[in-house]
Amino acid sequence: MAKEDIYFQFPIRALNMEKSIDDVTEDEARFRFQQIIGYCLVEYGKVNFAKTGEEHGFQVASWYSKSEGCNTNCNPDIRQNAEVLFASERLSVELNSDGAVLKKRHRFIVDLSGGNMGVRLRHDVFWSIASRELSWREWSILCGVYAMLANRPMVQLSYATINALALGYNGQKSIPVNLFENLRLTDRKTQTTVDRLSSRGFFSKVSPNRRHNYYSMKSAGELRQMLAHKEAARVIKRKESKAVEQTKCVRDLVAKIVEDEQKATSRSGPADVART
Repeated sequence: MAKEDIYFQFPIRALNMEKSIDDVTEDEARFRFQQIIGYCLVEYGKVNFAKTGEEHGFQVASWYSKSEGCNTNCNPDIRQNAEVLFASERLSVELNSDGAVLKKRHRFIVDLSGGNMGVRLRHDVFWSIASRELSWREWSILCGVYAMLANRPMVQLSYATINALALGYNGQKSIPVNLFENLRLTDRKTQTTVDRLSSRGFFSKVSPNRRHNYYSMKSAGELRQMLAHKEAARVIKRKESKAVEQTKCVRDLVAKIVEDEQKATSRSGPADVART
């Protein structure tokens, strides 16, 4: 499998360090990243080992256990080892721990407090924190934006929402208010980081006004085009709604006139008709 086709998936709560993202040290970031790798390997193996056929899965595991990518004595005949060996081969990960250790790392991520929204990162983006291409602040904010984008063509996000996501929660409403206010970055820091990530091509960001920021995996030009279509649809809908309202007003007015004429006729009665 080509590396550009490899994706790592984990829940947003994996980012929850219980401190501001600016206070996370390099050692803490490195250790948490190892825990996230453990989660990804266990999950991938658990889901895909049986799908590929157990016999083939054990063959892949046996081969990988003897390869340069395996740096630990990991018995491939044990199912939990076979699953992570299989996952390591498929995800191009050097394996430094056996299945039991990785299971503990997986359990740690599962038990963290925070959100369950999924983060899906391409191979090179996933490893950008390990290579120090991105800082923990940049990587966690990038994970938050990607989690919200998912398969959507574009999404509108406030800096507060991005902060909550980077802290490991599904959004601002899912994190306790006092905790959020103590840990969040300023809007200026968030904007600076988001703009830097956008300028490096991780996603596009367009701000049609001071209040709204839109994000997309498509180019900035395509995002502007989508926003233009959205605004055009909004204007058309507003005009249609106004036209419907005007038509309703005309109908109500006609109905009122007819009703008044009927009342006037009924008040004149047969006597008035006879006198004429």
